[in-house]
Amino acid sequence: MRTRGFTLVELLIYLSLFAVIGTAIVYIFLTFVRIDLRQSAASEVASQANFILQRIQNLTSNASFLVVNNTGDDETDGALAQNHSQLVIKTRGEGNAASDAASPVVIYREEGSVKVKQGRGSKQTITVLNSNKVTVTDLRFSKVSNHPGRDVVLIDLGLQYNSGDPQQRVVSNFSFGVG
Repeated sequence: MRTRGFTLVELLIYLSLFAVIGTAIVYIFLTFVRIDLRQSAASEVASQANFILQRIQNLTSNASFLVVNNTGDDETDGALAQNHSQLVIKTRGEGNAASDAASPVVIYREEGSVKVKQGRGSKQTITVLNSNKVTVTDLRFSKVSNHPGRDVVLIDLGLQYNSGDPQQRVVSNFSFGVG
């Protein structure tokens, strides 16, 4: 006489199938989450790079003179076509009170951030261009003379997404020129 129910063998087969299918579903879900996090990190790095590069381009668009060097001196250019750590921007109309509050502009990397220092003395302000989600790993400037036209400054920017998980760490390098 057969009673209703499962035999031990049938129960073990069903549990094994459930475990295999469940493991596959969890693995697929975790893969999608990992990919989404990596894409979010890459998007954040690209967004920060775009903001930094646009800000530098806006600052240089009003420039009357661009200086690259390692000291922040607004009068002395470093060697042409060599990498330097600071970009100094002198604005048009420097010498009048309104312009002196914002000139010179010095762009440099410090403590993993891109910083913009504007003005001199007590009127000096310092602004950080990147968020704490991204660390600036590289910022170099090199100047190329384009006589009789405007000089061009080549900028190399390296950004890294801050993450404790090495698989989520996104590192990107960008190069562009402004004139």
